[in-house]
Amino acid sequence: MHITILAFGSQGDVQPYAALGRGLAEAGYSVTLGSHETFQGLAKLCGLGFSKISGNPRDIVHGQQGRSWLDSTDNYVRFFSRAQKLAKDIYPGMAQDALAASQGSDALIYSLPLTVCGYSISQALRVPGIPAALYPLHPTRAFPSIMTPGLSLGPGVNWLSGTVVMHLFWQLSRSLLGAWHKQLGLGRLPVLPPLMRLEKAGIPFLYGYSPSVMPRPSSWPAGRAVCGYWKELTVASLEKAIRSVLDSAAMTAQAGKLAKAIKAEDGIAAAVKTVENYLRSTTRRRIA
Repeated sequence: MHITILAFGSQGDVQPYAALGRGLAEAGYSVTLGSHETFQGLAKLCGLGFSKISGNPRDIVHGQQGRSWLDSTDNYVRFFSRAQKLAKDIYPGMAQDALAASQGSDALIYSLPLTVCGYSISQALRVPGIPAALYPLHPTRAFPSIMTPGLSLGPGVNWLSGTVVMHLFWQLSRSLLGAWHKQLGLGRLPVLPPLMRLEKAGIPFLYGYSPSVMPRPSSWPAGRAVCGYWKELTVASLEKAIRSVLDSAAMTAQAGKLAKAIKAEDGIAAAVKTVENYLRSTTRRRIA
């Protein structure tokens, strides 16, 4: 079975997906990474095929519009508005490259929020498409959206912040991809974000962050798989990284314990298992 992983963005956005791809390849899948040319060497290092997506994230971010966009992270309305201006001329071409990269695939994994075009591509090719992210995207009462960390004013506000950010992101996506989605013969993109619709269809959502660092909300259904980090890390390297961001002696003393907990999660293996279980279920449904 051939799986294409679509991941746009910088090294921090793409490298975890390459590590996940290596885990899938070691489990016996044929895997291609669809990403920017600068990551071709990374794909080769991980034993993956590679398909080029146009756009150089470094050039985009370091340009005037890119710097203006990054400077607006304290205001999520401004952040999304500037993201739209930045992406409107380049994203449709990247989406078309991703469609070409996905030809012949039996399944897709696409990173959110940047590679939202994977939603359309999986439908156009009639193959399973599994969304994934490196931080929480679903609204929850347990904590606010990562775009609004200062709004942690209680469960209701937490849920509202996550819901508002999710809807703003989806409306941005619709403005960028609506015409292209129609050109694929898929009609109009839905007005509401499709995450819940995908969930009701039994499609899992892969999260590549550690539940030891940010506990999984107890209200989330099983399909939201908080796997752990998609990196090959040693306890020593984890402990060093944790100590570098903790500023209190009491918290620093817990670094070793937290590092061991993160290492034990084996996020790549957990994600591979989730993918395998889902793909087996889709095969059984097709046979039935």
